[in-house]
Parts: sequence; C-alpha cells; structure tokens
Amino acid sequence: IHNSVPHTNIPLQTNLYASAARITLHRDITVCSLYIPPKYNLRLSELVQLLSQLTAPVLLLGDFNGANPLWGSSSTNPRGTLIEEFYTTNSLCLLNDKSPTFLHSSYGTFSYLDLAFTDPSLLLDFNWKVLSDLHGSDHYPILLSHSSPISSVSAQRWNLAKADWTTFSTLCRTHLSNFPISDSSADEFSKALLAIAARTIPRLSNSPTNIKKPWFN
Repeated sequence: IHNSVPHTNIPLQTNLYASAARITLHRDITVCSLYIPPKYNLRLSELVQLLSQLTAPVLLLGDFNGANPLWGSSSTNPRGTLIEEFYTTNSLCLLNDKSPTFLHSSYGTFSYLDLAFTDPSLLLDFNWKVLSDLHGSDHYPILLSHSSPISSVSAQRWNLAKADWTTFSTLCRTHLSNFPISDSSADEFSKALLAIAARTIPRLSNSPTNIKKPWFN
C-alpha cells in the first residue's frame, strides 16, 4: 500500500497465509490478501473465521488453488466446491470474468487460480482485468480499477500564520468547553470546531496559479 493512501494494518488470528489492512479509497475498505497452498487441507471453518475478523465492506483477494467452472475452470475439484460454498453462503460476490490467471511453464496450459471476492456493496465499484504480460511470473497480474472516475478533492488548507488565535481560543472556551462527549457527538463537535476556525483562520488559495512550476522544460 502506497504511503499516500491512509491505511491501518489488521492483526489476524488464523493459520492461513493471510494479511489484511483497512484502507481509505473512495470509501473505507478492508483488503485481505490470501494464499492457500495446493496441498493444504483447507476447512470451510477457517475461511469463515478469517472473514469474521474483517470489517465490511471487504475485498478478499488471493491464490486459492481451487477449480470451478464459476470462475472459468473446465472441471471442479473439492477445493473449488468448498470455496463456492464459502462465498455463496456468506453473501460475497465474485469479480472474476473467467479469464485464466496462471500459465504452467512446463505444459503451456492455463489455470484459474487467483480469485477476487467482494461485498455486494462494492460489486459495481471495481472492474476486474487480467493483464497480458506475466512480468517474469507464472501468475498474470490482476488489475482492479475503479469503475468510475474518482474526483480529486484538495484537503482543507489553513493560513495558520495569519490566524486570530486570541479570538479562536475565546470561542473554543465559550462553545466547546462544556460540549457533551459521546459516540454520537463527534461529528457535531467537529462541525463546531470547523465553524470557529472558519471565523478566525483565513484559508489558503488552492488555485492552480499558486502551484510551483517544474524546473524542467
């Protein structure tokens, strides 16, 4: 995860090879990356227990090593049947478009091992695509892209050097000292604080004219 993307690591209690983080994109999303070795004796309860630790909405991505026509395989193996039961009974949606994701280097055959599951609320938010270049691997890279352009909103910028801190402090003591504290009051407190800031702290311009020009031509 790039440092510019707000995220928090999620510690997991599981025997599976899994890692997860809560990230902020167009909304808060829990992303979990999972690898299940081909010979691992996977149990349905392990997947359910892993999912129970992930805050919705969830993107569950990984190399599942299971075969099922639902994601493009020509046949079904026991792992594929188990995975189908897992995601259908837990109301998850499959993003795969039945494109192969693995190239066997010795036989030149394709397999469908890498899967992407999501909550129904995210199903229309992402497009799933397998890239054509292996980049030296035997698994094709998979690109999840947002289905519609995400508007870029500049963060609020305050001119702190020109703030009227005396009035700011007075207004905070008057309006916030006895503010009721509860789980439901956080938004109201933030609104009150921002209203005081708007009265006492000037804002910096976000106009393109203030953007420094590059040194190169």
